[in-house]
Amino acid sequence: MTRLHFSFKLLFLLFLVVLSWWLLERSQVATPLPAREQSSYPDAFMKEFVATTMGSDGTPKYRLQATSLNHYSLEDRSELEAPKITLFQRDAAPWYLEAEQGLVYNKLDKVFLLGQVYMHHRDKKGQLVEVFTSNMELRPESQYAATEFAVLIKHVLDEKRGMGMQADLGKAQFALLASVRGRYEFPEVQ
Repeated sequence: MTRLHFSFKLLFLLFLVVLSWWLLERSQVATPLPAREQSSYPDAFMKEFVATTMGSDGTPKYRLQATSLNHYSLEDRSELEAPKITLFQRDAAPWYLEAEQGLVYNKLDKVFLLGQVYMHHRDKKGQLVEVFTSNMELRPESQYAATEFAVLIKHVLDEKRGMGMQADLGKAQFALLASVRGRYEFPEVQ
């Protein structure tokens, strides 16, 4: 009987060891990654998405779509692949912007369109206005756009080139900052 008694005590002790180990494993909190490592991993992602921001009156203000979005919470930054942005206007046709890549900060407060950037819009006469540039900063809320790089603005009868641009897209006003050249074609009189 002592041998059986000893076996039960040993089995009970083994059970306590296994139970203690199991409880210890379950109770440990996952060690958070250091901040440097957290910033290199997205906390959220989306593929083929469209997001529209509405004004207080219920009309669309701007729309953002991209083939992919990776969000990084520490910097409140999102990386976009092939972003397309539509800036809606009250009394005019919308502006359409496309880029190779993009970075969004502070919940669309600032958008950096990276690589080649193409913008287009129909003016009040329905004529196409096109802007070609690269690496542009956009502030959708105020409809402000700026770049330090080469810019080409094409309209039906004229073409302007320069280095750097600041634009108020709501008013369709552009300021080329340096090395400005223009070409104007007079319409043919019949």
